[in-house]
Amino acid sequence: MKTMKHLFCICLFLQLGSHCFVWAKKAQSPLLDSWPQYLEMKETSEFGLEWIRLGPVINSARVDSVQCDPTRPGTMYAAFGSGNLWKTTNHGLTWRPIFENQSALGIGDIALSPSNPNIIWLGSGESLRKPRNFTMPGTGVFRSDDGGQTWRNTGLPDSYHIGEIAVHPKNPDIVFVAVQGHFWSTNKNRGVYRTIDGGKTWERVLYVNKRTGANDVVISPSNPDVVYASMWDFYPNNSGKKSGVFRSSDAGTTWKRLRGGLPKGPQTGRI
Repeated sequence: MKTMKHLFCICLFLQLGSHCFVWAKKAQSPLLDSWPQYLEMKETSEFGLEWIRLGPVINSARVDSVQCDPTRPGTMYAAFGSGNLWKTTNHGLTWRPIFENQSALGIGDIALSPSNPNIIWLGSGESLRKPRNFTMPGTGVFRSDDGGQTWRNTGLPDSYHIGEIAVHPKNPDIVFVAVQGHFWSTNKNRGVYRTIDGGKTWERVLYVNKRTGANDVVISPSNPDVVYASMWDFYPNNSGKKSGVFRSSDAGTTWKRLRGGLPKGPQTGRI
């Protein structure tokens, strides 16, 4: 009887798995699992000294995202693919890091909520795939409700690299995330994810295959039910026939690939 139950569960998963992928916060990744060990090592030293993070030395720079607060002139954020999020409140004269002591270093994108710019969504793991340089992976999506003073990880820990974040123009709890996934291997967790509860749960709403990640996602400011996403068939050759632009007219529930003159074929790269 137990064997029959197992067979039923497997068949049900195979039938539904490709259509609905809900990511609970229990899912982890090797990078996120190593974070408690890092914190433990940071507090211990044979010489009684405190360990501090120096950040990347060789692979520095690479600004992946810049956002301006529309309600506070002079307040801007700069996210670095090589590590940390920086904030200025005086038109760029001085900057300070505000993403310290988190489980991720590199950043792929940040987005301020249009309805409340104090709410910041951050996708960890830089989005630029480089064949000859190290690319910083991440540990999921983070959220701040106080302008970057405090952060919490909201999920998608095995996303590794995030291309874009789009926040609903009126509801900061509705967010779309373009997950590129692992850069140097096939990865079943690629695609566009959506949360409607502020990051408590995530649902994958657009998926092509384990070689094609989501590179960009945009919500129409005049009609939030309309969402556009670009998919990038990048593994292993940085281009492929599955790359393309998709459109949803029902807030991400269903998608249609757009054609009509857009690039196509095996050499279609990042869009």
